Amino acid sequence: MPVDVSDQSSQSAIDVLYAPVGTATYNKSSGTVNLPFAHKLVKLVFTITNGSGVTEALGNGIDVEISGQQTAGELDLATGTVTPGTGTATTITASGNATVEAIVLPNTSTAGMGFTFTNYAGETFTGSIPALSASWAGGNKYTYAVTLQKTGAVITGTIAAWGAGTGGSVTAE
Repeated sequence: MPVDVSDQSSQSAIDVLYAPVGTATYNKSSGTVNLPFAHKLVKLVFTITNGSGVTEALGNGIDVEISGQQTAGELDLATGTVTPGTGTATTITASGNATVEAIVLPNTSTAGMGFTFTNYAGETFTGSIPALSASWAGGNKYTYAVTLQKTGAVITGTIAAWGAGTGGSVTAE
């Protein structure tokens, strides 16, 4: 099944859920069928605050560009495995206010990826993911606390909710 995350305007439209064959349970007394769906893509959440020298209100809006991304891939319906495409990497843009969310394809390497935050005033702040953050695994939610500063963005990361994985921190100037 094709997967495309290039348009981030509706998270529910691009979220991919999967329930493996043979895992459904049936309750005879209620007639309820339970399918154990799991998220197959990666959710990124950026919680953004202004730091030293930045005064533009976050409520006015902010864009986050995530570079080095494959936006198309495939879900193998037999195994539930998502395989990113092999085309030229591109940039995904997500928008919000003090919190910005994006759904991206799983990545086996975060090398070469970067973040650019642009506030309503047109100020840009950049950062990159260190090689120590080796991958973004499908089914995981990676939350990054971002502090925008005149010298760049300071980014730290954690993992929550969708599953287990690895987190990391990023310092951007």
